[in-house]
Amino acid sequence: MDTKRLHFGRWRKFLLICSIPAITSAVGTSFLPESPRFLLEMGRNGEALYVYKQILSWNNAIKSREEYQLTEIEVPGKRPTVHISIPSNRGILREILRSLEQCWDNVSQVFSPPHTFMTLFLLAAWMTASFGFYGITISLHEYTRKLEEVDFKSKTVKQANAVVQDENINTTIENAHITNYSFVNVRFYQMLISHCIFQDCSFTNCTFSNIRSSK
Repeated sequence: MDTKRLHFGRWRKFLLICSIPAITSAVGTSFLPESPRFLLEMGRNGEALYVYKQILSWNNAIKSREEYQLTEIEVPGKRPTVHISIPSNRGILREILRSLEQCWDNVSQVFSPPHTFMTLFLLAAWMTASFGFYGITISLHEYTRKLEEVDFKSKTVKQANAVVQDENINTTIENAHITNYSFVNVRFYQMLISHCIFQDCSFTNCTFSNIRSSK
């Protein structure tokens, strides 16, 4: 009996590895401070000032002995309501072109000095991470299957050139390669035969009852 389907828990490993970025983000978020704007709106001005100091320190904007200059902060007010006018049918194309031009101006600003290097660096890092993650996602399943298949085949039990006579066999036979065996008056019952190959074997006056095999 030969089957090429190997039954492993590959999907569990695949799911675990794919969840690593989400788990890392969840853990990293717990170490981030609250937004200064949120702290100001909640009346926690001292904590907001401390967060601003941390941000400035992380950005290496101050030296070790230099004092932080900001001493007062203003609670943000309510944002003004923006009224959007719907252009007439005659000006739709002109409004679209104006919006595209404004969008291009905003995008071009991040590629202009002094932001050019940082923008290109972040773009390269994002593309590398994206292609790397999705590449691993696509190829990991097949790669894991190959590794487990090689490991499974390396543990195959090989038996050859024997005669089994007048026996009752009800043990599991799994991952075995049996060659040139002769079974005479053998009863096979209540047993599992999984991933086995019987090559050049003979069965004489043998009975089989309640035999289960791998799919």
